[in-house]
Amino acid sequence: MRASYLPSTLSGFNDFCRDFSTEINKAPTDYGLTQTDAEDYAVLQTAFETAYDASISPMTRTPYIVTTVRQLRGELTKLTRRLVDLCQASADMTDAKRRALGITIRKNPTPHPVPQTYPLIEIRSQRQNTIKFNLRDVDLRSGRVRKPAGVTGAMVYTHIGNHPPTSLSDWTLQGTESKTSCEISMPEDTEFGATLWIAAAWLNTRLESGPLGDPASTRLGGGVPQAVEAKLEVAEAV
Repeated sequence: MRASYLPSTLSGFNDFCRDFSTEINKAPTDYGLTQTDAEDYAVLQTAFETAYDASISPMTRTPYIVTTVRQLRGELTKLTRRLVDLCQASADMTDAKRRALGITIRKNPTPHPVPQTYPLIEIRSQRQNTIKFNLRDVDLRSGRVRKPAGVTGAMVYTHIGNHPPTSLSDWTLQGTESKTSCEISMPEDTEFGATLWIAAAWLNTRLESGPLGDPASTRLGGGVPQAVEAKLEVAEAV
């Protein structure tokens, strides 16, 4: 876990470790620790504090003391993190106990269930085989286009044919979109005037898909017209 609860300055680190030691030695088992854990921590914390006090006094500060402080700080940091991890993993740990220890209070992640609504397709423009469209939630028909709460994106599907498929397996997945403003391009060899169907389904933050929305259709204006294709075939045959 992150060690952001540990102060970066020596004086702050010293104060934190002293307070932490005092708190866990009151009742180690309340924090998921053993009496030995608390006693061992107190010994190392006291050694560090003694060396630290000597290092800040002009009368006792020496290169040896400074080196000792650096070494003990590394050892105490490692032990502090280990004990804090044990505390955080304790079934009896509460936010009140975390505040008493001065350690990180974990935020509970906001649950994002599987989307229950679906996006509607609003076609904005079409240029030959390129279509631009918006995804608008079925329950947010008015106002600006935006995703519902808990939705991170959408899966976009297409189908070329006279009617939209009734089975999801018959649709072609074009990919995922993180924005509500989308653009797709169909292959250049797509039949001229073919009917393109577009549908989408919302995705939550865990990439779980909601229901497929009502499809929208448009006729493609790119590709090669069938009459032209026939002439080409005749020319090739000759």
